[in-house]
Amino acid sequence: MQATLPTGPLRSGGACTLTVTVVNDSPLALATVPPHPVRVGARWIRSDDRNLFRRGPMSALPRLLHADDRVEVEVLLVAPDEPGRYELRLALHQTGRGWFGRRTSGEVVVEAAAEEPEEPDGPEDAAEPVEPESAPAGGQPLGSVMRP
Repeated sequence: MQATLPTGPLRSGGACTLTVTVVNDSPLALATVPPHPVRVGARWIRSDDRNLFRRGPMSALPRLLHADDRVEVEVLLVAPDEPGRYELRLALHQTGRGWFGRRTSGEVVVEAAAEEPEEPDGPEDAAEPVEPESAPAGGQPLGSVMRP
């Protein structure tokens, strides 16, 4: 498996797509078909404590991959929500059998996402007091109750 990992930091919770070249070094064909489909996946492992943090979404092989064949696969990476240093491992995964084959790995830095300012939900959250709107001339202010 070959891929160029992100060189700059990723934002926590952010996503990007990598193009991964999968090379079938085995004598058997690989495919994303039941009962044990083969897919490409990513795992994020925290560098400080070596715990598996997250397994990312899996990407299907686009076609049958014969022995000594290769194919490019688009793999979606979703960065962990917690900032820090992670070892990102890309490898083949077979349902019911686990991870296998040669993997590509490297260190990736995840930075905290920039917080967006909250927008006011209503008049009570606004910075300045809001006066009730008026109805057309001679009418009742909006929001008032009309009595017979």
